[in-house]
Amino acid sequence: MDVFPDHGGQSPKKPPPVARTMAPQADLVNAFGVLVVIIIGMLVPRFMPSRAERPAKVTPLGNVGMLGRYATHRGHVAGEVVAITTDRIVLRQSGVHKAVPLSQARLRDGEVMLEGDVDWAAAEDAGKAWAESAPVSAAGDGSEGRA
Repeated sequence: MDVFPDHGGQSPKKPPPVARTMAPQADLVNAFGVLVVIIIGMLVPRFMPSRAERPAKVTPLGNVGMLGRYATHRGHVAGEVVAITTDRIVLRQSGVHKAVPLSQARLRDGEVMLEGDVDWAAAEDAGKAWAESAPVSAAGDGSEGRA
């Protein structure tokens, strides 16, 4: 009994593999691509400044993760941080907004601390002005601010 009856008992001839003639060139292109990626990966970090050399892009209080924390002044809670503007930190305590100069606020051990003497009357006036100009959602319960 013939194993390959259609071919007179002989195994069929395989056509020459066209793809195999291109394989060494494709391997060369792939190797060159990998080499380029490795070289770029080695050179790019050399021309980028390290984290220590980059200028900090944070306020003296850190980032917006400070929002919602309580600020203390001389051991007493001054209010919850509800906003940080370019020059002031806005606190809310018992529905009253107080805007204290940002230069007086420091972050120590995860707590916002106010340093020096604070003019609380001026802070309440500035806080009231902020609350009136702030969007309703930023001002608190919605009764102080305007959209």
